[in-house]
Amino acid sequence: MEKSQRVVCNSKMLKCETELINKNLAEREKELLRLLFAEKVDSSDIQHLTSDLDIDNEKPDYLLMLARLGNKFGWQIFNKKHSPRLQGIHRYYHFKFVSMLPWFCEQLGVFNDNNIDVLLLKGIAMTTYYASGKTRLMSDFDIAIKDEDYNRATEVMRSREDFIETTQPHSVTYSMKKAGPSNSNLEMDIHRWIFKFDNGSKSDMWKNIIPVDFYGKHAFVLSPMDMFIHQFNNQAGNIFRNEMPDRRLQWLYDCRCILETGRRDGCPFTAADIYKRASELKCVYSVQLIGKIFIDCFPGVIDKDEFERYFADSEDYERWIAFGKRQARAIEKHDELVYVKKSKNFIRKYTLLLRYYWARYKFAKLENKDFPLTFFQLITLTSRKSNIFEVFVKCIKNILGRN
Repeated sequence: MEKSQRVVCNSKMLKCETELINKNLAEREKELLRLLFAEKVDSSDIQHLTSDLDIDNEKPDYLLMLARLGNKFGWQIFNKKHSPRLQGIHRYYHFKFVSMLPWFCEQLGVFNDNNIDVLLLKGIAMTTYYASGKTRLMSDFDIAIKDEDYNRATEVMRSREDFIETTQPHSVTYSMKKAGPSNSNLEMDIHRWIFKFDNGSKSDMWKNIIPVDFYGKHAFVLSPMDMFIHQFNNQAGNIFRNEMPDRRLQWLYDCRCILETGRRDGCPFTAADIYKRASELKCVYSVQLIGKIFIDCFPGVIDKDEFERYFADSEDYERWIAFGKRQARAIEKHDELVYVKKSKNFIRKYTLLLRYYWARYKFAKLENKDFPLTFFQLITLTSRKSNIFEVFVKCIKNILGRN
């Protein structure tokens, strides 16, 4: 690539990257995160964070983080107006989370009885091992099952009553109606792949898992480094798709907790360590993007110069950013169509569906140069239709006016 072209490419990449990073946190949110890991906090440290606080209209994750601050350093750091309400918020989320646990314990017991190893992911892994406390925003439980046990695990769940099954490319969601807090549904996502497009067969993630006791049930969590990178990889996808923007304070807090736990367990978590593991798990670009956000929120926790030396911007990273944005647009179109049960324009529906899978395929090719599937194998594997041929047959029938 010529120098002039390279400059244009860099500027486009920086524009895309800046747009993605700016979707994240405001300065007051970054400061709140830093205070949560401070040794001491008093009322003067948070006065500017709460001076114009409108609890009735504030984002839930911001209020929950403020409540965590009060729970950690004492509620006296807040004024008399905010303190009782933030204590109430803390108790509410504690009750909501704890009331979900018996149901999940029951499901975990079913897997234990059938000798199926369960790997806890995301929020439930955090509260079990990495971040003590039972107060967090959580809407479901995420677990992963080894590839060889996956079909057996889904069959076990399928045989139970009162469950609704929703099948997706990389997971199956089981929900039980009106069993949760406020008569809501309880859901559990059973993941086949810990990292999308990689079922673990080419990595040693399952060899590094840590056994944990979950209220008398047996389960596992990822090692600190794998958990850290898994969080980064998930959030890169969420940022591209603009999913769960109200949880970004939470996941950055979680990542810092994981890093602190890892360092206590003897893992230095240097930029070199992170780069080495991200390369092995084939998600260097995801870690590169989210790492910039993490370092911006927690300066000095990971050496910035060392990180930039290992995760240097490259032409492939620029292409990954661009394809990521294309993927986001494709997913937006696909999600619009998912909620339309009977699309009047059948051809448009499946054209957009194919564009969606093509974007995902190209995105994965950049992330994982040893990607194991062809495009058509990917569609066959991930489409709810049995294979790509049926999609085209339906399109032709529609053109001919046949149902």
